[in-house]
Amino acid sequence: NEAYVSNVISPLYYLLDDYRIEVAGMPQWNKFRNIDLEYFHKLKMSYFTSFYVDYDKPEMKDFIRKFREIYYTEPYRVSPRGYNLSVYGYDLLSAFVTAIGEYGGHIIYFAGELESNPILGPYEFERINDFGGHVNAYISIIKYSPDLNIRQVELERRPQRFWYRRYYRRYRDD
Repeated sequence: NEAYVSNVISPLYYLLDDYRIEVAGMPQWNKFRNIDLEYFHKLKMSYFTSFYVDYDKPEMKDFIRKFREIYYTEPYRVSPRGYNLSVYGYDLLSAFVTAIGEYGGHIIYFAGELESNPILGPYEFERINDFGGHVNAYISIIKYSPDLNIRQVELERRPQRFWYRRYYRRYRDD
């Protein structure tokens, strides 16, 4: 709720002269329009997200250029979760078409090993359970800084588990 967040952020901003305060927020906060962005920057707000659009990334610039050439418009549509739907679709299609070409019908056993260079990613797929699919477990931290920059904080990569690989290798060797 934007009104609630505003009621919390504003007083914190005015306490900065007396206290050292940093705020951890939610991904939806970056879409709020009635909160002065200076508050987020001065409070060094950070939030987590699975998707981050870095407009300085060469791949993003290339995607925007190609999108404009083909559709004569900007790829501006943003989902409620904060990612651009056209970029997200492009990323998923690129990743999975390549993976299906490599692994075929056995892609489910190798979803954790998909290698692509996504614009919004990276994607780190983890299996939910023995009978479920996969989820993107990648999380990045986005941090606002007092110098009015927004940057992505690099996190250490977590170890991956490939307990189901043996089945696929045995199956392929037959």
